[in-house]
Amino acid sequence: MDEGLIKPQRVRTIVKIQQPSSPGEADVSAQGNFVEVADPRALRPKQFKADFVYRATSSPEDLILCELPPLLECVLSGTDGILLVSGPSGGEQASLLYSP
Repeated sequence: MDEGLIKPQRVRTIVKIQQPSSPGEADVSAQGNFVEVADPRALRPKQFKADFVYRATSSPEDLILCELPPLLECVLSGTDGILLVSGPSGGEQASLLYSP
């Protein structure tokens, strides 16, 4: 493949906060674009920087309407795109993928 055709793209990190559903689960909070995961089993919280943070009150439709169009634009222009959805069982992953 011609190296001139490969254009490096920055990976965007988008986080949706969900409140813990049971005691003993990690507590996730955000201040601005910094996400903190306070796991009761860990010695100290871990911090991550995200490009954008959706709060627990954001609907799956909010995330899809804002994040899917740029992803589809990349794919249609010939580059790769991926939507990685992760979280605890019983989370909103299925509703995100199957929302209207």
